[in-house]
Amino acid sequence: MVALRVAVVVACVALVAWPVAHAMLAGLRTGRLPHTGNRAELVRSERPVGFWALMAAFLAMLALLGYGAVLGVQRALA
Repeated sequence: MVALRVAVVVACVALVAWPVAHAMLAGLRTGRLPHTGNRAELVRSERPVGFWALMAAFLAMLALLGYGAVLGVQRALA
């Protein structure tokens, strides 16, 4: 039962973290950071401050998701 709880917590966090991490890696690789839809993107060469601000926001979101995952796993194991 504990393993199922841990698996559910990890799956829920991964469901949200995967697209965010994918967008960040694509942005670092190509210089175009997708956001809010299929066509919206920030280009690093055109708007560098906005690009890095959004990258920082995505990084903060991933950090909070990681923190939530740790708390969820700790609660599942308790």
